[in-house]
Amino acid sequence: MRPLRIGLLVVVLALAAVPDSSQAIGRRRVVCPPAPCCLPCPCPVAPVTPEAAVTPPTRTVTIAGKSYRLTRTGETGDYTETDIAPIPPTPLGGATIPPSDVFRGKSRAKAKTTVLQDAPPITATSVSDLIDNKLTPTAVMKPLAIDQDRDRVDQERFTVTVTAYIYGFKKESDNDYHVIIGDAPGTPNRQFLNVEISGIPNTGTAENRHALEDVRNQFRTAFGLGTGWNGGYERLDDNPVPVRITGSAFWDIEHEPPATVGPNWAKAKTAWEIHPISAIEFLPN
Repeated sequence: MRPLRIGLLVVVLALAAVPDSSQAIGRRRVVCPPAPCCLPCPCPVAPVTPEAAVTPPTRTVTIAGKSYRLTRTGETGDYTETDIAPIPPTPLGGATIPPSDVFRGKSRAKAKTTVLQDAPPITATSVSDLIDNKLTPTAVMKPLAIDQDRDRVDQERFTVTVTAYIYGFKKESDNDYHVIIGDAPGTPNRQFLNVEISGIPNTGTAENRHALEDVRNQFRTAFGLGTGWNGGYERLDDNPVPVRITGSAFWDIEHEPPATVGPNWAKAKTAWEIHPISAIEFLPN
C-alpha cells in the first residue's frame, strides 16, 4: 500500500504543475482581477451607465385665472449685487420688518427705495416703446456720472407705466427683486427691461415704506414665493405673464455697461430701470 500512496502523490503533484489551458497563452498567465469578481476570466467589464439628467425643479402658479409653469434655472446673470450692508430688523408701524425684507443696498439707496410723488407720468404700450421713445438716450445719461450717494437727477424724475410681460425674476442679496419684463412673445427685435421690487428702507416716511411692503406682498403671493434668496432666476416656461407695471424711473450706473442684468434668455440691454415698482396689475392672457 505504501508504494501505491507514493505513486498517487506523485501524479497529483504533476497535474498541479501543468498550466490551466484556459488561462495560459504561451508562457504568460492571465491573472483575473481580485475579488469581488468571481466570473470566468477574462472578467467582463460592466457598461458605464450615464448619470440621469438632473431636472430643474418646476412649479405651477395661477395668476388672473391662468396657470403658469416656472422653472428655477440657477442662472444668476452677469451682475450680482455686492454693495450691501448688514441692517438689523427694522420697525414698521406696530410690526418689525424681517431681515429678508430690509433693503441692504448702499449705492443710491434713497432713490432706489423712494416712490416719486406727483411726478410727471409717462405711459408706454410696450418695453420697446418705453426704451426707444420715452427714456432719455444712454449717451445723455452717461456724462451725468451719477455717484453712489446722489438722489434722482431731472432725467429720472417721472413716473412710468408700461404694459409688458414678466419673463423671469430673482431675489438679490440686497433684498430687491430683479424682475425681467419684455415685449410680447414673437415681437421682432424683442427688448427686455429690468424693473425692481425694492427692499424696505429703515428710513423715510411710513407711507413710502408701506407702499413698498404692499408691492412685495402682492408679488410674492402671486408667484408663491417665500422670503429667502433663491440664488437664481425663475423662468416662465409656458409663456410670460402679462402685466401693467408702474414705478419710478431710475438709471442704474451699476448696471452700465448694458447687457449685464438678467439671464441669457432675457437680458436687459439698457441701464434704465423702473425702480422702485409702486404698482403691479396682472392682466388676463
